[in-house]
Amino acid sequence: MIGIGLLGCGRISENHLIGYRDPRDLDGRGEVVALCDGDPAALDRQATRHEVPARYARLEQLIDDRDVQVVAVLTPPDVRCEVVLPLLEAGKHVLVEKPFAHSLAEAQRMVDAAARHRRVLAVNQNYRWRADTLKLKELVDAGAIGDVVGMHQLHAMWRDEGPGWRRTTDYLAMAVMAVHWLDRFRWLARDEAAAVYAAARSTGQLQSRGEDWAAMTLTFRGGAIAHATEDWCSATRHQADTFVVDGTAGSLVAERNVVTRYGRAAGDEQRYDVAGEFPATFARSMRLLLEAVAGGGEPAHSGRDNLHTVAVLDACYRSAAAGEVVRPAGAGGAAATDSGASEGAAGERR
Repeated sequence: MIGIGLLGCGRISENHLIGYRDPRDLDGRGEVVALCDGDPAALDRQATRHEVPARYARLEQLIDDRDVQVVAVLTPPDVRCEVVLPLLEAGKHVLVEKPFAHSLAEAQRMVDAAARHRRVLAVNQNYRWRADTLKLKELVDAGAIGDVVGMHQLHAMWRDEGPGWRRTTDYLAMAVMAVHWLDRFRWLARDEAAAVYAAARSTGQLQSRGEDWAAMTLTFRGGAIAHATEDWCSATRHQADTFVVDGTAGSLVAERNVVTRYGRAAGDEQRYDVAGEFPATFARSMRLLLEAVAGGGEPAHSGRDNLHTVAVLDACYRSAAAGEVVRPAGAGGAAATDSGASEGAAGERR
């Protein structure tokens, strides 16, 4: 059994701890044995609630624990390198919360360190494992709508951050949420973006300093176009989460717990009811990492793969600042082409 430690006991840690709680969710490969956080109240609360035996206030203590072989890093993204690099150097395998980093250079440093120390490094792009995304992936890969020609994502809600790093960061709506859609676009398209155009603003309606309204358009090397709208200040106060994939032979629509396939012929329509517990997506990210540790491979959500997602996110910020089309910087490694052989078709302080 592989020992798992969590670095960070903020709000997002609850989903990790719930997801990892039943060893069967990790295929019996791992269990949480230690928590680490500089906030004593947060540390004691989560350790007591989830019956985690070891409690550490400092990173060095977590590193020195030989029962911890894998660490889930749930810190704010602006300190990723300063905690991930020592963990990798100490021989720990690492699952990093998204966004992987705020700069492509920092992401590359961590990927290079993982390769140098022969450790598995993965990024919790857990929206890949949502039930609706898995169904979309299954249908697209099976050719149910032909070749992908375009994708749309609308995500609108009222999200006013409380105290914490998100209130003061300059990287908000695109880095915190839209990164999921950027990653989903490239995962479904099995292609990489050639050009990006983005517009973003802070409306002043929220307490947060960073952008709260953003629109991003990606053109892929193979010709597909994808567009995402990330809106955190919609007065409807009802979350809209609608994803559309158009293909040469039909379309797919995912909305909440339903995926619908539409064919070209009138009446050619098939509905799929999909549902899943959100913490299970966190467990799947960890399980894939544990499988890679045991099997010596690289998980589908590896740091190397996520360099492409970070490159697109970086391009979105550069485009929004310059008001012009930007080509994502080159990122090493292979494109996102598959959900991972082990999957088949199928705290960050919040």
